[in-house]
Amino acid sequence: MKYPFQVFVLLLLSCCSNLIGQEFKTTVSINVPALQTADPRTFETLRAQVEEFYNNTSFTGKEYEDHEKIEFNLTIFVKQENSTSSFTADLLFQSLRPVYASDYKSQLINYIDKGFTFSYTELQPIRNNDDSFSDILSTLLTFYAYAILGYDYDTFSPFGGENYFQIAKNILDNVPESIKGADDQWSPTGPNISRYFLINDNLNPKARDVRQSMYEYHRLGLDIMHDDPEKGIVIILNTLTNLEQVNNIFPNSQILRMFTDAKKDEVVEIMKAGATGQRNRAYKIMTKLDPFRADAYQVLNK
Repeated sequence: MKYPFQVFVLLLLSCCSNLIGQEFKTTVSINVPALQTADPRTFETLRAQVEEFYNNTSFTGKEYEDHEKIEFNLTIFVKQENSTSSFTADLLFQSLRPVYASDYKSQLINYIDKGFTFSYTELQPIRNNDDSFSDILSTLLTFYAYAILGYDYDTFSPFGGENYFQIAKNILDNVPESIKGADDQWSPTGPNISRYFLINDNLNPKARDVRQSMYEYHRLGLDIMHDDPEKGIVIILNTLTNLEQVNNIFPNSQILRMFTDAKKDEVVEIMKAGATGQRNRAYKIMTKLDPFRADAYQVLNK
């Protein structure tokens, strides 16, 4: 069987990558509309390269066993074909965290980066550029690698993701002003749900209690559910109370939006097993944090 030249190049890239300590177990998919000028093979090569970038790059320098790797899915929805090599897309990032002594995996991130415009030609390199700017596609993918690491590490130790959030901020700061002018998601002057606030909210002193709550929710709450579900429910309800207090001083923050986007269904399922007072309390908190989806929490208000 003969294979296209591109396949051999991708295999070579994979073999030559640093194979020690890869942190991610990533699946990438691309949704492409009918194309006018671009070669459809371009997107299959892009999919393979992005997947290879995440799965075969060491971002932390630490060694990971296969079961320790962070699972996440990336779906690229191509919305517009600007030219044969320029595209605008929405990117859906979904990362998962295993729960101790169970087969259950808790969703940490469920986030759509909307309207990202990038250039790509077949087999152009994708680099881990955490200390300098090379190209916008590499920058975005590296930025999210460290953001995902930050969220994941925060759930295993208090503020364990600090270093990775700082690296993501450094990547953001290195984006040239000309690019920030064309894409204000990199800038504080952009929308309140953006790449800028995704990182800066996590580093904002007002949000420290949110990050502490992420540790308590997962490590002290979810991870003991197999052994003491009643205690787990109490701890998780306490973390929701802490989030409510943060919302009072830091309303409409992206960090709280990230929590509700990822945890809406999970909170409902956990708190359904609680006592009436616990369910009602969870309902009141979640409808404050997530008022536009209040109906989703109605099952707790009984």
